[in-house]
Amino acid sequence: MTQPKRPRARSAAARPQLPPLEAAETVSLRHEVNPAIALNLLGEIQQSVIRYQQELRQLVKQIRSVYAEGPVINGWLESSKPQPAARQSEAALFRHADADDLMNYLQQLESSPDLSLAADTGYQLCMIDQSGQIQSRPCPAEQVPAVSVAIARYQQIHQVVTRKQQLEQQLARLIEALTQLKEQPR
Repeated sequence: MTQPKRPRARSAAARPQLPPLEAAETVSLRHEVNPAIALNLLGEIQQSVIRYQQELRQLVKQIRSVYAEGPVINGWLESSKPQPAARQSEAALFRHADADDLMNYLQQLESSPDLSLAADTGYQLCMIDQSGQIQSRPCPAEQVPAVSVAIARYQQIHQVVTRKQQLEQQLARLIEALTQLKEQPR
């Protein structure tokens, strides 16, 4: 019977010389918490809060700047054609007239001077009141550009205020989380 081959024993000269390792030191390094990680995280949180604070200041400046430019209107413009009594009677004429009346009406239109559609168009400034109802009032054509700019200012402020509220919510969540962490038993 042949015996299984045994691995040859290496000589002491062939083995590398490594410094002795203490088992207790290796185990403790694996289970220790690295305080540098906590400090790095706190530094990153601090930088985030500083960025939030700077952005909030900029947003407040933008809001003040837009208010300083002029009036702000939360509403919209609608165009409308006024319906004077003559126009209402024309509508009745079309519904109930005979052919001779319609022909007379068409001859009057041909002989009358051209009226532009722009002169017939009126504008309404519409808004939603406190109760959620739509309110409207006439807006003269000469005021339409100024009212349009005021409406655009409102839209701009609305976007900035929305971003400001998002930042404030993020800061509130961060403060709440840090407060809970601080209050945990030590």
